[in-house]
Amino acid sequence: MVLPSRSSSSTVIPWPENLVYETLIGYNNWSQWLPSMKSSRLLMKEDTLAIVELGFDVPGEETLMMESIHTLNKVVLGRVIEGSSPAREIRWDLEPAGSGGTKVTLSMKRHIRRYLSRPAYWPILNPALCLGALRTWMAEANPGPEISKAGENLFELWETDEGLVCWIRGRKYALTPSEEKRS
Repeated sequence: MVLPSRSSSSTVIPWPENLVYETLIGYNNWSQWLPSMKSSRLLMKEDTLAIVELGFDVPGEETLMMESIHTLNKVVLGRVIEGSSPAREIRWDLEPAGSGGTKVTLSMKRHIRRYLSRPAYWPILNPALCLGALRTWMAEANPGPEISKAGENLFELWETDEGLVCWIRGRKYALTPSEEKRS
């Protein structure tokens, strides 16, 4: 017997849609931040379609295949196409949230069979927990606005391999040299 169920959760995070989108289509990194996932590997990516192999931290379980369709900076939709998993479809919706932030909504379509409702799967089936993991991963990977007792950090300057990068209110700007010569 299969019990279909849907669940969703939303949060606002202080990074622009393009950074959130790039994190969500970084399939090789999913296992580093999504709970219960022990492996993730991008097998094929062409335009707005990707095929991903995923492994969960469930003893004796094989990997599964997921197809993902994405719309630039708006939606990442994943569907299981091979293998057994209680999460059959995941959808990440992105929209601007003011001050350079993004509202992220995670919706899941689940089919929970008795043998699939193992405790090891529970964290990945919780949209709020997955959104918290996304926020934590992005905070570690992308310096953005930081709150302190004295106020908000509005400006950061980084020297990277591509040159100087400036973050103002959570938005990234690349600095290029001016054509003027100083005397």
